[in-house]
Amino acid sequence: MNSTGAGLLLKKTVAGAVCVAAMLVTSGCGAESGGQPEGKASHDSASPSPTPTAKPLSVGALSEALLTPGDMPAGWKVDEEHLDGKDQTDRQNLQGWKSSSASCNALVAGTNRAIGKPAAGVGRSLENDDFDSVETRITSYKDDLAAAQNISQLREIPGKCRGGGKAAGATMKFKKWTAPRAGEESVGIQMNAMGFPFNVVQIREGATVVEVTFSPSSETAFVQDVTRKAAARLKAASEPAQQ
Repeated sequence: MNSTGAGLLLKKTVAGAVCVAAMLVTSGCGAESGGQPEGKASHDSASPSPTPTAKPLSVGALSEALLTPGDMPAGWKVDEEHLDGKDQTDRQNLQGWKSSSASCNALVAGTNRAIGKPAAGVGRSLENDDFDSVETRITSYKDDLAAAQNISQLREIPGKCRGGGKAAGATMKFKKWTAPRAGEESVGIQMNAMGFPFNVVQIREGATVVEVTFSPSSETAFVQDVTRKAAARLKAASEPAQQ
């Protein structure tokens, strides 16, 4: 297979992996009880206030918070984007997910009534000529407690879904990955899709969560820099809403 064919195959795999990751870690894929999530935040400043205080961002503010080609090295461009505010907000479960782990299946199948549907969501995929990609999805929830519960779902996946499973024709496995510290809290996992490892990081500011998925070729310094920029963009968009 030539380099172009290999690149297109990787791009298709990236798109499928991002889709599966989004269904796993957005609203509707959580504990069936709808109670408090398990696990501890990635850094200690993560705990939200006992009483919900933050509000969801507008679609315009979410769109402004998305990473742009200007945040990336030279040669990056927009592959596709979803700016109507409905990105991922209609997803309920990862349909067709099968795992040998009962706890994993319960995690994926849960309706997570405590969180409810997101208020709004947007997404953008960036790529360069080498088929490297960075996928950004930003989702606002009804308040900061709901957003914190959502981000905790990603934290649970490596433990409860250690053996992986299959969905959308892809074999998926998960393990812990130390994401760069950012925002009010941040957490990451490494998701292996059809032999390709993808790093996924979620960052919360108030009632909003940004999720960034990096293609397998992404270097550590690049991941750290892009994560910081994603966090800074979300913080800047969130500050007017909380005043």
